[in-house]
Amino acid sequence: MALDDLLLRLEGQATDTPDTPCSHPEVSVKPLPDKACTLDTPDTSQNPSAKDWALAEGCGIAIVKTDDDRRTCSQCLNLRGRACAIAKPGGLVSANLGYQPTTAVLQRCAGYLPNPNDPDKRLGRERWTGLIQKVGK
Repeated sequence: MALDDLLLRLEGQATDTPDTPCSHPEVSVKPLPDKACTLDTPDTSQNPSAKDWALAEGCGIAIVKTDDDRRTCSQCLNLRGRACAIAKPGGLVSANLGYQPTTAVLQRCAGYLPNPNDPDKRLGRERWTGLIQKVGK
């Protein structure tokens, strides 16, 4: 892959992934029938947006939606700027002071503090009781 192609991919401007050719000039062995070549599949986003969901539903594609109880750090009131306000060694969020979590990852956290838009007003340690283990009990 040339540097220009790589840069285009990184910028999100590449249009398609190239197909693997069925007959490559440098390969003399005939491929197995089920491994002959890769089929072209539509490029899909790794993080589907609401628009992606709407397009999929409009095409009659069955979408399985789960009742995922995890939350992102960006939904937590303990996130102050980019840092977790309650992170400290040995605390509910056991991390260094000033810990900056990846805010878009769904997770269960004992230190979660629900925001006003969260329908479940329980704290993280109440929602996910198995996260906190007492040593020696």
